[in-house]
Amino acid sequence: MKMEFYLLNFAMMFFFFLMAACIHKFKPNYGHQTSFTLIIGVVVAITLWCVFGDTRTSVYKFDSGVFFDFLLPPLMLNSGFNMRRKSFFSNMGNITIFGIGVTIACFVIYSFFSYLAIKYGNL
Repeated sequence: MKMEFYLLNFAMMFFFFLMAACIHKFKPNYGHQTSFTLIIGVVVAITLWCVFGDTRTSVYKFDSGVFFDFLLPPLMLNSGFNMRRKSFFSNMGNITIFGIGVTIACFVIYSFFSYLAIKYGNL
């Protein structure tokens, strides 16, 4: 069953890149490859649910670890890669605030709660 999941995932990624090539070639006035992939994903999910019912739903459950470790970084890299230079430099202040400021805030909060867990916990 895991092999089915990986094949379906590969097919969806292939469809994503195929739609990117089609959009680049035909330049439609509406839609984005992500929206087309989401629509196809919903159709595939409903089809699988109608065909197999609840017997195979455990294979296709959302895993946040896979999403944050493997799917989100390429999406963010793609967004940064496709950003226009003018937009990037006009938003440099916001990027700096979110990049450095939020990183420092997360470090302080994580350190504080780690200190509390070590001091008052049974670690």
